[in-house]
Amino acid sequence: MPHPHQDFSIEEQEVLTGTSSCYLVESFRGEGTFGKVATCVNMDTKQTVAVKILKKTQNNMIGTEKELAVAFQALKAKGIIHTDLKADNIMFVNKRDQPLKVKLIDFGVAIPVSQVALGKTLQAVPYRAPEVVLGLPITEAIDIWSLDCVIASLFLGDHLYLRMSF
Repeated sequence: MPHPHQDFSIEEQEVLTGTSSCYLVESFRGEGTFGKVATCVNMDTKQTVAVKILKKTQNNMIGTEKELAVAFQALKAKGIIHTDLKADNIMFVNKRDQPLKVKLIDFGVAIPVSQVALGKTLQAVPYRAPEVVLGLPITEAIDIWSLDCVIASLFLGDHLYLRMSF
């Protein structure tokens, strides 16, 4: 269960307030680049749950987005659409020494712009651009849409279109 806008100063026995419930932090399970996971008790239901606590990383996200925008400029210059941008396809190079340095990976379904057929279904659903959904002509702009969806999901702690189906 995501919990955006919290920082890492949270400690055991602290109460987190979510959109629908409050959670008592019992212990921490692990920590990653974007946050840490805590074992918590839902104070309304008394159920034990895992809560993802995200770092306040707006500046990091903006830096990461700029790094990826440079990669997409290079792809556009070559006439290539990645078509599969998602968090899994963004690799942090050296998060200790260069926390904002990223690489775009997995070009397995990349396609030249000249070969994109009208109405072709591309992109993972949570990152799918409107022109793909509507069957309109596709350009490199769909990668930028996906990039912004990735950044938004990191900020919000959830996919924008999680419950939609296409």
